[in-house]
Amino acid sequence: MTNTNNKIYCFLGLPGSGKGTQIEILSKKLNASVISIGEEIREELESADFNDPFYKTMKSLYDQGVPQPDEVVIDIVKKRLQRINNHIIFDNFPFSHNQADLFFSICKELNVSFPELIVIDITPETSIRRIVYRKVCADCSHISSDTDVEICEKCGGAMVTRADDNEETVKERIKNYLPRIKEVENYFSNFGQVYIIDGNGTIEEVANLVQEKIK
Repeated sequence: MTNTNNKIYCFLGLPGSGKGTQIEILSKKLNASVISIGEEIREELESADFNDPFYKTMKSLYDQGVPQPDEVVIDIVKKRLQRINNHIIFDNFPFSHNQADLFFSICKELNVSFPELIVIDITPETSIRRIVYRKVCADCSHISSDTDVEICEKCGGAMVTRADDNEETVKERIKNYLPRIKEVENYFSNFGQVYIIDGNGTIEEVANLVQEKIK
């Protein structure tokens, strides 16, 4: 990413906040590349050798809903920034004060624009309700709140309930997410733009709020 006119947006939010949908809408509007740390990690694990202690630890953390170590995440991010040359939207990154600090350092090193933070805000109770009662496409990751749907309306893939979409794991994820989101908000408030978006409206209402903020 060598053009400093290109923007970098970082989306955070509790599970079920709808940030994935909002990222999809904004990416189409801006013709931006989307980098999902969660998807990158899932792809890594799909082809991983679990006899390797490194990947065994990654899988254990993933299954528990615990965030990955910063060195794993930052390595992925730097590689992506070096090869993408348009607007970028990060999904669920940076996810700690340290990640934010390292991220801003990488942006400075690579001479790219500093990122802007968009937080889709919902309550923990809403998060649990939305996640437990949803299905995800095994092929394109499209999400549906219809628990009876079997076929993805977007690509025709199988709609499944992810193993980590259960109440116990969601509560653990929320417990980890809340302090980290606040850490990143505080960091960006000193060094970058922060936009807190009410995520309780319709998809269209939330999308309008996002686009109004980043004008």
